[in-house]
Amino acid sequence: MEVVEAIKKRRSIRSFRSKPISEKVIKELIELANLAPTASNLKNRRFFVIQDKKTKKKIFKAACRQSQILETPVVIAVATDMNLHKEQDFLKKNEIWGMDLWGATIKNYKDNKKFKSNWKVWKNLWPIQDADATITTLLLAATAKGLAACWIGTFDAEETRMILKLPKNLKVVALICLGYQKNTPYPQKRKPAKELTTWIR
Repeated sequence: MEVVEAIKKRRSIRSFRSKPISEKVIKELIELANLAPTASNLKNRRFFVIQDKKTKKKIFKAACRQSQILETPVVIAVATDMNLHKEQDFLKKNEIWGMDLWGATIKNYKDNKKFKSNWKVWKNLWPIQDADATITTLLLAATAKGLAACWIGTFDAEETRMILKLPKNLKVVALICLGYQKNTPYPQKRKPAKELTTWIR
C-alpha cells in the first residue's frame, strides 16, 4: 500500500477481533516507526509491547477503562526519554552537522536569560514531538500492513509508568491498540483543508 493510500485509509479503530498478531509483524512495525525523525537525532523513543492479560487489565484501569485495551491483542506503550535533550548536546550539533546552529541561536537570543527560558520549553517539548512523530509513523505502518490501530491519549501517565516498571526519566506519551478490525469504520470527516490554511505570501 502506498503512503498516500495509507494516510487516506487510516482510522481510529476501537473494536478488534481476537486474531493474534505475529511477533514478526510487530517487530516490522516497530522497525518502521523507528525511522521517524527525532530532534537532534537523539533517538529517545522507547516501545513497550503489552500482550499479557493481567498487565492489560491494569493499563485498562489506568486508561479510564477504555474497552478497546482489553479487546485488542496488543497494546504498544510509546515512551520518550525526557532527560536526553541536554544543553551540551545542542552545543555540539554545529560540529556534527557542519553548521553554526549554536552561533545562530546565540544571535537570535542575545539575552542569555531569554535563551535559558526557551531552553526549558525546548527540552520538554522536543521529546514529546519525537514520540508524536513515531506514533504517527506507527499508525500509518499498521494501516499499510492491513492492521487497525487506535491512539489512546487519555490515561494516567505516572500510573502507567509504574505498572510497566519504567524509570522516572521515561514518559509514556501514548498507548496504541493494535489488531485486526472487527467492524467497518465510519467515514472520516474533516474540515476542508482550505478552511484551516493561511498563506503567508
